[in-house]
Amino acid sequence: MRILAIFSGAKLETGAHYRYMRLLRELQEKGYQVVLLCPKALKEDVGAAEVHYFKPIGVGLRQWRVAKGVRKLLRAQPEIVRDLDKCVVFGAANAYCALANKKLIGVPVIFSARSCLVEMARASILHNEYLGKSSWKELPYLWLATYRESYLFRGTDQLVLQTEAERQRAIKRYGLAPERVHVIPNDCSLGSGAGHLQKTKNKDSLRLLFAGSLSARKGLEVALDAMTQVVANGNAVRLDVAGEGPLFAFYKQYAERLGILERVNFLGYVSGMNKRMSEYDVLVLPSYYEPFANVALEAIAARVLVLSSNTGGIGELLSPTNMVFPVGDVQALASMLDWAARAGDQEFSGLLEAQREALRQLDFDWAGSFSSFLEGNSTSCG
Repeated sequence: MRILAIFSGAKLETGAHYRYMRLLRELQEKGYQVVLLCPKALKEDVGAAEVHYFKPIGVGLRQWRVAKGVRKLLRAQPEIVRDLDKCVVFGAANAYCALANKKLIGVPVIFSARSCLVEMARASILHNEYLGKSSWKELPYLWLATYRESYLFRGTDQLVLQTEAERQRAIKRYGLAPERVHVIPNDCSLGSGAGHLQKTKNKDSLRLLFAGSLSARKGLEVALDAMTQVVANGNAVRLDVAGEGPLFAFYKQYAERLGILERVNFLGYVSGMNKRMSEYDVLVLPSYYEPFANVALEAIAARVLVLSSNTGGIGELLSPTNMVFPVGDVQALASMLDWAARAGDQEFSGLLEAQREALRQLDFDWAGSFSSFLEGNSTSCG
């Protein structure tokens, strides 16, 4: 099978970006021919893919400029899309580019949505409400997100989401035919899983990690407020914040106002964070909306305990372990952190193993599931 892939960014910045490139490489290993359209600035191992470069054109939103650049490329070199079978795109920006050029591409477009735009907009409103701010400025963004998501979800030939809850919501919200909407969750490689390996916590202090973009939907303020309570209770804890984003300066000032800045280390962007994950005891995931957090899967695979809000696939899967708290509930998160700081290694390890077992169902051939889907369009994989 010969598939077209489009990547609109100049570099890989999110877990979804890395998953897209991983999928393209693994599909090639399974015998697929991949044609990749991307900016020339992208420096990434794409295997033996046939790569064609475009340049964004004009002014305005980047997705518009990218769509125009791809259109110019395909009109100048129509042989690029000759003998294609399908177009597979991850993420809203790439999907917009594909749909804007659907006539030129000439094959079914399969869109794997890594998050829902409407839920992201609502998360920004929850962030403002938590901080006691007005959300009226977010309402136009919510309207625009609804319009964009409707265009993308209705325009694509096959839509792939990460949880059954998101699938049902999309079908109901946009009137989609159920056979057009599918579920392929993220995978999590847990190794052999043989035996119980005890986790030894850091002795000097409980080491916490927040890893992700510093944006409204990630809810870092909830973790900082909870940490303030944990410190007040006499526990030795430290938090590393790995990530960049529009609220970087705000969160640094927020931690300073709470009087915990000396216990919080703002690292900025950290390359290869997954390789350092095992240095930590706990990953804190306080998001207002999180479809299926890659970082939580990486943490549990590295034997790091995850404390997550009850949103998205991770919240659903980990709820039986009782280490899931209601969105925005500072007291519940603080209680969990208190427990983690005081728990013995054996008790701590037992809960970690319970989390690993809860995610065991995600230890599957992810690219193989995508391959089966591409060949047969089944409604659920993994």
